[in-house]
Amino acid sequence: MLPALHTERLTLSPFAPADAPLVQRLAGDARIAATTAFIPHPYPDGLAKKWIATHLPDFLEQKNITLAIRARADGELLGAINLKLTLTARERIGELGYWIAVPFWNRGLCTEAALEMLRHGFNEWKLDVIRAHYFKENATSGRVMEKCGMRREGLLPRSVLKNGVLRDTIRYSINRENFLNPNTASESNNPKPKPASMRIAVISDTHNRLPPQLLPRIAGADEIWHLGDVCTPDILTALEQLGKPLHVVLGNNDYYHWPLTLNREIAGVRCHLIHIPPPVAPPDCDLLLHGHTHIPRDETLGATRWLNPGAITFPKGGAPASFAWLTFESGQPPIWKIMLL
Repeated sequence: MLPALHTERLTLSPFAPADAPLVQRLAGDARIAATTAFIPHPYPDGLAKKWIATHLPDFLEQKNITLAIRARADGELLGAINLKLTLTARERIGELGYWIAVPFWNRGLCTEAALEMLRHGFNEWKLDVIRAHYFKENATSGRVMEKCGMRREGLLPRSVLKNGVLRDTIRYSINRENFLNPNTASESNNPKPKPASMRIAVISDTHNRLPPQLLPRIAGADEIWHLGDVCTPDILTALEQLGKPLHVVLGNNDYYHWPLTLNREIAGVRCHLIHIPPPVAPPDCDLLLHGHTHIPRDETLGATRWLNPGAITFPKGGAPASFAWLTFESGQPPIWKIMLL
């Protein structure tokens, strides 16, 4: 059965069919629809009843945990909170969503409910990471995430279709270690540099294709970095079989729970991994590695060196399919070498 969770002021408990009329009235406020991805406006008759009927089956199938946010004192319905689950052999991911009815805004209730759902996800479901998104115009939701200890991953341009318009969202996340042991968060988010000598295979834009000749050529890598547009997790499964640490960022053709960006520090060199090259490099970035253009690149702009290994699939600009080696040696500038397939 769906759980019931308690905080100082709130109870998070299953919805009942009798809640449907109030859900329609509260969620039917245009201000709620404007700040959520999937709540329509106007709110149709019968939709709340159908929505409530999905909660128990989805929970039993380990897809979603959807609970009403109620006042602990008298049970008054205040809003809703949801944790969408992705449970596989490779990862245990949660996606947090919530809304609070307009009359109860600005009381800290959403943060209180979100913290309890995060605790439940990490403690009871042993999730590795929990993520959340908000429309970039809704800064209030972002502040809720920050108060819960979540950290911004980045902007997802035109990522959610709402009322016929593709809208930008901003993603935040927190992992289990940082939530349950917040005093170690700064250390885990700023890992110690890797050893001074390291050879990294950098690939991008596989687009659901991994040439068989690639795997033996990168088998000697210390790490493998994939700069996005993987397009199917099977590609990562094949790379993981090499037994080397694998780091991947989300491409614009990927639909999985991979980070938008990664920061790595190797031998004192600060590396920023991203799929689509940004207009400017982030601060404190020595190397910016990106994909997306399908064209190899080695260009220094200001204090940052911009690198692209080219594409495994569908290379452009007259370049053949390629990957790259990025080698770090103590006291030497990083060595970047494009390798043709």
